[in-house]
Formats: sequence, structure tokens, C-alpha cells
Amino acid sequence: MVLKTILVLSYSLLVGAWTCQASITIANWTFETTAPSTAGPFSPEQGVGSALGWHASSDAVYSNPVGNGSGESFSANTWVVGDYWQFQVSTEGYLGLTLSWGQTSSETGPTDFRLEYSSDGTAFSSFGPSYTVGTASWGSSTGSSSSVHTADLSSVMDLNDASSIYLRLVAISAPRGTSGTSRVDDFVISAVAVPEPSTIVAGALLLLPLGVGTIRVLRNRKRS
Repeated sequence: MVLKTILVLSYSLLVGAWTCQASITIANWTFETTAPSTAGPFSPEQGVGSALGWHASSDAVYSNPVGNGSGESFSANTWVVGDYWQFQVSTEGYLGLTLSWGQTSSETGPTDFRLEYSSDGTAFSSFGPSYTVGTASWGSSTGSSSSVHTADLSSVMDLNDASSIYLRLVAISAPRGTSGTSRVDDFVISAVAVPEPSTIVAGALLLLPLGVGTIRVLRNRKRS
């Protein structure tokens, strides 16, 4: 029982060590080269994946106005509740996802959104509370820190080491006007590389003598 407990603790320490590794960017949509003018999909400027917009109305117009301190972004009008931005990527070989993105709306655009995720593109779950999108004006040379949103999805196991995952920014409130716009920029997906099996085994073997030594000490105490 003691050995089992020690091995479990050792394994937990190893997992903690993995999560302390430096996070790397596996996909980043800056929209600088894709310069979207349709619903998509569009490949990221860094990494592999796809981004698209979905609106219930066929009258929605997609465009690429200035981004958050950059030349391009992904924008759309004619929002209704349930419309969304979607980002798809493979996380094979990675775990501990974190997100960062810029988002703003016009004075008549939607203000309330919800982050959703899926591992099959069909069944989506909400992550965290809803968030509010401001109306900060973006410029090509000056960014707005108030427009930047982040999310730590490292606790969602279904998104780890998956062949494909889907992330959505879903409008949950009606816009203040039918012509109102909302745009997104610099959608960054980061993660930590899954350790090689040899690293896991080596770490366990290194910690095993410590567990055996502890058992001997406990046995000696019982005898004395």
C-alpha cells in the first residue's frame, strides 16, 4: 500500500513537471496573409488548421478591416444569437491548451459571447462564464489591451492529444443594430508538448529507489 502511494505521488510529480514546460504556439490566425472577405475557411498564418465564420443570415458580409495593432482582421455584420467564429486545429502530441485572441464590436454590434469547445465538431460544451466584447477602436499601428481575451483549457482532457478539436466564439445576445459588426484578430492556440514515453519511464525508474528506501525506513521503525 505504501509503495503504491509513493508511486502515485511520483507520477503526480512527473505530471506537474510536464505542465511546467514552456508553452508553444501550435496555431495563430493573424489574418494578415489570408485577408478574409468570405466566411472561410482560412488557414492560420502559423501552424495548421482552419477558421471560419457562421451566420444564420445569408445577408452577412465578411470583411478584413484593420486588426488590433495590425493591418487585417476577420469581421462580419448581421449578427443574431447563435452566430459564431470557429477555429479548428489538431492537438496530436500536445496537451494543456491555452488561448488568446483579440475581439471588438462596433457600437451596434453584439456584446456578449461564450467560448465553446468540441472534440468532434458536433457536440459542443461551454467553457467558463460568458464574456463581454467592448467597442474599442482598432488601429493598424496601435493595439488595445482591453480587447484581448484569454482562456486556460488545460483542465479539459478531451482537448489533449486529439486529432481535431473545435473552438467557437458564440454570440449569446442580439446586436444593438442589424448592421452592427464584430471582428476577431490574433487567435492564438498554445500548448505543451507531450513527453516521450521514454522520458516517463526514465523518471519513474529514477524515483522508484526513493520509494523503496522509504519503505525500508518505515519497516525498520515498526521493528524498533
